[in-house]
Amino acid sequence: MYATLGNHDTYPLDSFSGYTPQENEALTAWAPAWDVFTDSAKERKTFIDFGYYSTPLTFKNGTLIGETKSKLISFNSNFCFFNNFHQYAQFKDPGDIFKWLESELLELEKVGGAAIMLSHVPNVDECNRQFGKRWHALMDRFQHVVRWGMAAHVHSQMWQVQRDVIGKQPIGVNFIVGSVTPYQVAGYGKQPNF
Repeated sequence: MYATLGNHDTYPLDSFSGYTPQENEALTAWAPAWDVFTDSAKERKTFIDFGYYSTPLTFKNGTLIGETKSKLISFNSNFCFFNNFHQYAQFKDPGDIFKWLESELLELEKVGGAAIMLSHVPNVDECNRQFGKRWHALMDRFQHVVRWGMAAHVHSQMWQVQRDVIGKQPIGVNFIVGSVTPYQVAGYGKQPNF
């Protein structure tokens, strides 16, 4: 099991700061409970500081999948959510997340590795400004490394076909999972998904 942060995981709701290390008090307070998702002190520090991490994919018995050439990357997409008012005042790379993501993907590219992306807010229509565009550009550049992605947030189960920035050709697919709890929107009930 792997985890990623959601927009309801901080207080106040949707409020995700994190432009300097350990700026987000909620994340710092409960991050030690997430230690099971990280394998090294460096990964734990990155998660406590900014809410993202990567970890080698392993089988249930703990052996590595693909001799460390496969990673799960938990990307903190709460930085881009349009209801996160912290992001309206920032015009820099939050927590160096793009620098980190590019470095992770370059490392995998060098060894012929693969990545599975995990995020909460999908890069569909709720990522603001340049954040969504930069994320999309990295997925385009590393389409041969990122095998697929998984997101949540919208309370509906669906598939998203990602397209390249220029030619609009398919480059990847994301599974956007449903919700465990029902959710009412404008009279339309969204049933639980399992």
